Amino acid sequence: MSAVSFADRFTTARDRTAAFCRARAAEGGAEAPMLQGIAAELARLSPPEKIDPSHRLPGCRHYESSLPEALRGPLGSVAEAFAALEPEMRWVQTEGYREKLGETYMANYAYTNLVGWKGLVPHERIACGIFVIGPGQHYPDHHHAAEEIYFPFCGDTLWSQGGAPAGRRAPGSSIHNLPWQRHEMTTVETPLFVLYCWRGAVNESASLIQG
Repeated sequence: MSAVSFADRFTTARDRTAAFCRARAAEGGAEAPMLQGIAAELARLSPPEKIDPSHRLPGCRHYESSLPEALRGPLGSVAEAFAALEPEMRWVQTEGYREKLGETYMANYAYTNLVGWKGLVPHERIACGIFVIGPGQHYPDHHHAAEEIYFPFCGDTLWSQGGAPAGRRAPGSSIHNLPWQRHEMTTVETPLFVLYCWRGAVNESASLIQG
């Protein structure tokens, strides 16, 4: 266990994530209003007084294998802050995916929230956390009511939006999904490991698009 208090580690993760969002918002673009809103909401968070027991899932092994590269990448300071806090974080899944995507997919994916659903701090308007999918997996077309943005820490994932041809995105780049915009991801030889944020209807789960 870290000698640094939980409250201090939470504050560091909150502040580094908020600072990153503010810096990217300052660059402009369609995602700037969302990132400004995320940063403002994060700045108002206080460390929780009660911490639920941590919970790990099989997919966490992909977080552990990806972390060294993430720490060397353009989001290294954010990855470092989450790594210090991760022993107290609860890893979760969208359980409804099990029937449709199968046990292999479920054994290779997980996410954990700093703020939002089952996160360290519940929230009605934003969610922010880290997300992993192991190599050789397809997260098929899906959508959700919340606006979303991904920032890959590392990895060779293929990203597609609106049925467009899939392509790779460099670590630190943004993938911005508007509410109800269909999107999908396919991991190749290395895991997907990203910082993600939602804004809006954050307590409504994503749904897979069939057919």
